[in-house]
Amino acid sequence: MPSFYVKPQQMNEDKVVLGGSQAHHIANVLRLKAGAEITLFDGTGYEYRVRIITLKAGEIIVQIIGKSKPAVESPLELILGQSLIKGDRMEFIIQKATELGVSAIVPLKTARSRRVNQELLAKKYVRWQNISTEAAKQCRRTRLPLIGKLTGVEEFCAEYEAVQVKLIFWEKHGQGVKAVLSGTKQVNRAVLLIGPEGGFNAEDVKIAQAHGFIAAGLGPRILRTETAAVAALSLIQYQLGDLS
Repeated sequence: MPSFYVKPQQMNEDKVVLGGSQAHHIANVLRLKAGAEITLFDGTGYEYRVRIITLKAGEIIVQIIGKSKPAVESPLELILGQSLIKGDRMEFIIQKATELGVSAIVPLKTARSRRVNQELLAKKYVRWQNISTEAAKQCRRTRLPLIGKLTGVEEFCAEYEAVQVKLIFWEKHGQGVKAVLSGTKQVNRAVLLIGPEGGFNAEDVKIAQAHGFIAAGLGPRILRTETAAVAALSLIQYQLGDLS
């Protein structure tokens, strides 16, 4: 059944109006008619089964016929601090991190991260949110990850200092995730730091470790940053979350 994202405030009435690209997709791409059913999700954990009542140019009205809270979200609140990298790679990470169940993705300013002006960054945030929304729709998530504001390493690490599981992935550190997490009991939050092209420098790592982050490696090969992000998230979700 096709699924579409709506803002939570749109779900306050029995009938919901869909417009813009969503109306176009339903009417002209899917070619659905009155009486057809689709699914809406509001990004807060709820999913709604709705029936199309009327279709007209640029606007579709649907009626809610069911509401549920599917158990599709990870029990692990997983926060990814990702050093800012070139456009398409950052977009890839946001897409895959959403699919892998992250709760938040925070772009980071690190010693080797890409520099970008504020005007361009504002446009990127719109693009990143759209990518995350589409990824959530595709994998049938019911919550949208938070896309955080660009943050420095010190500020980010201080924000999550109280979290029990905090890892910074560094190619110069040989201890793997299984060894680092050995003996770790079930936790409900974990924070990961992934570096840019060229990796974290020693000062970034020193800052993170001062806030209780543990350095971990991802094996003997040097991974591209987008590969490292997917590998690290998958390992943590397997060890502590809901990947099986």
